[in-house]
Amino acid sequence: MALWWFLGVLSLAGLYAWLLESLRKGWESLPVWTLSHPFFPTTTVSIVVPVRNEAAGLGRCLSSLLAQDYPADRMEIIVVDDFSEDDTAEVAEGFANRGVQLIRMRDRLSDARQSSKKMALTTGIQAAKGQLLATFDGDSWAPPTWLPTMVGYYEKFRSVLLAGPVLFSENGGLLEQFQALDLCGMTGISAAGIHRNWFHLGNGTNLLYEREAFLETGGFSGTESLASGDDVFAMQKMARAFPGRLAYVKSADALVQTTPAPDWKAFWDQRLRWGGKASAYLEWQLTAVGALTLAVSWAILLSFLFIPRVGAWAFLFGFGLKSMVDYRLLSRTAHFFNRSSLLLVFWQAQLLHVLYIVVVGSAAVFLKRYNWKGRRHK
Repeated sequence: MALWWFLGVLSLAGLYAWLLESLRKGWESLPVWTLSHPFFPTTTVSIVVPVRNEAAGLGRCLSSLLAQDYPADRMEIIVVDDFSEDDTAEVAEGFANRGVQLIRMRDRLSDARQSSKKMALTTGIQAAKGQLLATFDGDSWAPPTWLPTMVGYYEKFRSVLLAGPVLFSENGGLLEQFQALDLCGMTGISAAGIHRNWFHLGNGTNLLYEREAFLETGGFSGTESLASGDDVFAMQKMARAFPGRLAYVKSADALVQTTPAPDWKAFWDQRLRWGGKASAYLEWQLTAVGALTLAVSWAILLSFLFIPRVGAWAFLFGFGLKSMVDYRLLSRTAHFFNRSSLLLVFWQAQLLHVLYIVVVGSAAVFLKRYNWKGRRHK
């Protein structure tokens, strides 16, 4: 049994190593985008910010959007309040004199249970007038170079959809640093997947797409029952409709930062929400990547738990190989975004990552209930 188990772990770890090395090479081969100056954009952009219970961070979010180095007459900001239970709407109203538009979902629906993030996004998009739509989250913020960098890429290459980098702020303890390092790796994987046209994955707080392309592909139709996935499903539908016309903008000037989950309970609910949409992916390649990562993590954990029966070599080989290829990818992406300090917690984060993938990945298959912004989803 020990030999067969070792050969099984060897096969899974080897396949995982090949995948991660291929994605690392994809990240490194993706050209860095640098905006040429002076830049005089001609594209009108509508930034749609769906929010629910975001009073704490919305002020910083809107201030960063208003500070974009972009012509005011070619940019509009639309905040859609999705039945917030705090002062989110009042915060947005405080920016009305600076041109921020506020749409309240409670003025359109009588019951909060009828609403959702996708519905709020769709409402904002219907009101938008820009040629390009930029989706953004109320707990995120961007440097002044974000929008001109993204639009500059669009005006040169005319991609129907652009995904940009998103990282968690790295302040705090191990939980926050783990999330920051994990998202750093996912950023590299997303970029490489799009660049190599293997799969399409991105973050909805840094996503730009043509308004007409979004409407032509039916928006979020067919995925309304899922609380999450407004980013991934839109990307995958556009990839089918416009093959080869999606792009990832590899630029530190386009980096959007967002707030990590503040505690383990919030982290659990967030990752269950993220994992719960995997079964509805339109691209089998993305499902296969998730399944392989889950299988490798299970193999490593079980090898550790049953060392007396299967020997320590299976655990050491599986964990060692996974750690090596993970570090190679993470070191490249972290260095690019000036986050190399995160690598100081690599080994703690790596142990957590195996447990996290096993627990959350397995739970996402069977548990469909979680809390998100005061709502119970299932």
